[in-house]
Amino acid sequence: MRILAALLLAILSFLTSPGQTPDRVVTKEHISLTSVRIQNLAVDTTLPGSQNHNPLYSGFYSWTELGNSGMPAVRNRFSLIRDALMPNAMQGYESYSDQTDRLTFYRAKSPFTLVNYNSGGTQDKHGQTIRGLYARDLKKEGNLTVFGTYINSDGHYSAQKSNTSVIQANYILKRENYSLVAGVSRQKFNSGENGGLRDDNSLVGSAFTSTLPVKLSSATSNTGLLSIQGLQTGFIRMKKDTAVRDTLLPPDSTQSAKPASKGLHWEHQFAIRNFTRKYADESPPAGFYPMVSGVLEDFADSLQFTTFSNELRFVPDTIRIMGNAIAVKAGLNPDIFRYKYQDTVFSGFRLGVGGEMDFQFRKSLFNIHGNWILAGFSAGDYVFGATWARSFGQELSGNQLALKLYSQGSSPDPLIINYNSAVYTWNNLFLRQHETGVDIDLSLAKAGLGISLMLVLDKNRIYFNDMAMPAQAPGSMLTGVLEVSKHLKAGPFRSDISLMAQYTTSDYIRLPLASAFTTAYMHHDIHFKTTGGMLELEYGLDFRYNTPFTGYSYMPATGNFYLQNSVSMGNYPWLDFFAQIKVKRTRLFVEWCHTFSGILAENSFSAAHYPYMRPHLKYGVYWHFYD
Repeated sequence: MRILAALLLAILSFLTSPGQTPDRVVTKEHISLTSVRIQNLAVDTTLPGSQNHNPLYSGFYSWTELGNSGMPAVRNRFSLIRDALMPNAMQGYESYSDQTDRLTFYRAKSPFTLVNYNSGGTQDKHGQTIRGLYARDLKKEGNLTVFGTYINSDGHYSAQKSNTSVIQANYILKRENYSLVAGVSRQKFNSGENGGLRDDNSLVGSAFTSTLPVKLSSATSNTGLLSIQGLQTGFIRMKKDTAVRDTLLPPDSTQSAKPASKGLHWEHQFAIRNFTRKYADESPPAGFYPMVSGVLEDFADSLQFTTFSNELRFVPDTIRIMGNAIAVKAGLNPDIFRYKYQDTVFSGFRLGVGGEMDFQFRKSLFNIHGNWILAGFSAGDYVFGATWARSFGQELSGNQLALKLYSQGSSPDPLIINYNSAVYTWNNLFLRQHETGVDIDLSLAKAGLGISLMLVLDKNRIYFNDMAMPAQAPGSMLTGVLEVSKHLKAGPFRSDISLMAQYTTSDYIRLPLASAFTTAYMHHDIHFKTTGGMLELEYGLDFRYNTPFTGYSYMPATGNFYLQNSVSMGNYPWLDFFAQIKVKRTRLFVEWCHTFSGILAENSFSAAHYPYMRPHLKYGVYWHFYD
């Protein structure tokens, strides 16, 4: 608390300085490596949302997680089937980065830096978080943006200490006849694996959760994700053209644009991904690993999965008919992969063909695309889709209606087909998964309203059964997802509300029927006439809830979530209270987290035998600089 008091005094001292320095113009943008579209977003230097210190819950509001930061987690939301070269074992860690197939850049005329530090004192078992961002524009519209995150957490429960480090550097190079957008990312996750509580009832009435008996006492996992991805473009025949405004406006963007056509050119999208995982248990208990009978001695498993994916596209001149633009792309997709576990190595390749057409009209966009694997691993896999989007209302109002149709077939990934470790071995001959769906999205920016509907038909979907083994669901299943979001503002009162309803005809996918999230707070701008300064003040609450459902358990040895039928999750009201201020370029928040996890201990489980964190205090500070 001494640190908190010192920070408060430092911030309040700013009130005595003359004037209020306005924030300079900084823009934040996502660049899609697949569609080359640029999506402009709000820059995170504003006060609202500063209390969202958890890297998972700042992106989504309902998760199946393990009760400590930096550990595997999956959204409590229906997810589409994965590409055959994106193993399911990576899924639990991908949520710690949103830069897959797209890269984030901050643009400013002078270097821009943002630093964030979160803690909770000696009683906070969630540990400390340090985040940094540095960005600067380079010559000829180039840019360098670097992100870094480090989280160190002892955990609220025994044998669950973890630390996470993420560093990412994104780069833009532009020349007259060549451009490159690329990013390098390294993520490391080191965790103690406790297997969950031995007895869920031991949590009720317990004041010292770090002493509760857990199933594993000496198991650890070390996971790494290395990614090098980008898009390079070379112009074969140059021509001058004006930029075409892209009317496909995502609900969370302020503007979206597509780069101007410069004539016949080629595009090369590439991605090198290396996934490694090591798991060791020095003292494995009898009966924990379901596929092992008898006494198991200490063991250590390791695997490595590396892919080099490419898409080579040729893009001719944009055709204009009655002022409307038509763009065509066609190309090849050569991919290679290498999979190693213990002393066994597999490698393979695949070759696909793909194409895309864009029809750009004044207020609408129609896109069709497809990809088909011709030869090699997963030959016969396919992805076909069509998207129609129309903006309405005033120019750049953000009002949009979008319809998306898609169909895909995906073979099981190599880790699903063949796996061998000290505690799990399988060889599977699964059929190709098939999925067909339709998405409808409506965004009314001025009204602060977003509505989306998803209907998906799956066949032969792969899942992990109650023995934590891969299995394939028989027949077909239908899943529907309805989401509604609304922003409210009345005087100083602000609120963001998100509601989600999900239903599936299958028991092989576990989803809560309803989920809800709201952040409600008061916002005040306090002006000081003598100094000309201003202080922003907010105080309010965050509330999350989902209905009961028979969710998932977690297998530390493989890093996968799997079906279980013994306990029910959900029906837990997650309530946090926060207060935060902003003076000039400094923001500070104080938050009381998980208010009800002690009172409703029996409901505070996210995965089977893995409870949420106990009530605790968090505080943090943000600084941003322009030089």
